[in-house]
Amino acid sequence: MHVFSSARVPNSCLPLGLIASDFGGPGLEPWTTCDILIDGDRIVGVTTAQGKVGLFAPVDVPTTDLADHLVWPGLVDAHTHLDKTYTWERAPNPRGEFWDAIQILHEDSRRNWNAEDLYRRASFALRTAWAHGTIALRTHLDSGPEIGAEAHAVMAQLREEWRGRIELQIVSMGGVRATDTPSNQGSLDLARRYGAAALGGF
Repeated sequence: MHVFSSARVPNSCLPLGLIASDFGGPGLEPWTTCDILIDGDRIVGVTTAQGKVGLFAPVDVPTTDLADHLVWPGLVDAHTHLDKTYTWERAPNPRGEFWDAIQILHEDSRRNWNAEDLYRRASFALRTAWAHGTIALRTHLDSGPEIGAEAHAVMAQLREEWRGRIELQIVSMGGVRATDTPSNQGSLDLARRYGAAALGGF
């Protein structure tokens, strides 16, 4: 067990009974100063001047004073495209147009996307996300009979490498026309083979 004392926790993350109040209403500050009790990798208790929730530590538990630093829950990034990440320098889209992006990245994928390239870019994106507090991330991968197999294989490998730190979810993206089109059949095949969390369409 370990106590982190004097942590400023956003009020939106606390039960109402723990939020600092003034004359019975919400305080002016959007946070409350708390002591947080950790057991292993879980929060098991929170205490403030207003009260406490969960277990609290005996006096001999080690304590770290956070000196009023803000403490946030882990971030969840629900919509990314790790197969396309970090391609701007070699495949820029200066007009910012959607259909330009489709064409530019399609051309980049034909020239450059292999397992080594995909792994390097996606791995760096995950290291960056982890450094900024991300604990779950969902990536959408273009998928079909002739696209997406290497991306799915690389993301499945990274999902295992990052297990326990970032939960990496894969969405296999095919067309939204009838499910028996080659695009959708390819997307379904890749989803099944690499354990995609969901199916998507465009």
